[in-house]
Amino acid sequence: MAIESAARIRDAFNAGAYRAIYNDADPSFRALEPAEVWLRQCAEIRTGLGDWLDYQIERPPGKPAVGPIVTLDGNAVFSRRGIPVRALWSVNQGSARLLLLMITDGGKTRWIPEIRPRMPRIPHMDPPPRRDWEPA
Repeated sequence: MAIESAARIRDAFNAGAYRAIYNDADPSFRALEPAEVWLRQCAEIRTGLGDWLDYQIERPPGKPAVGPIVTLDGNAVFSRRGIPVRALWSVNQGSARLLLLMITDGGKTRWIPEIRPRMPRIPHMDPPPRRDWEPA
């Protein structure tokens, strides 16, 4: 199911139907990724890499152990070069919807939607606390 959905997304990407991909994605994808950002990223990827020719899955997807999520890892072959892509799919009622993309290109990984962990803000101490001991 997820493999068929990946093929549909590839066809839509090559047709420039980025909005259709976005509209068909999982609601949590759309909640985290504004449509304008998605459309811009798709155009940038297509300009840089060209048409999406194939998605060579490294290992066949198994049934999800916990929850209805399937992960596809593989090499996305574009007309200019291939890049590693991990896609997470939400599987529900006989359909698979895009949940997350992790694209690695040139040593840089891009998460779509962008996921930024929220780190607690620790107050800066100036001067730093004095220690009464010396390292061994």
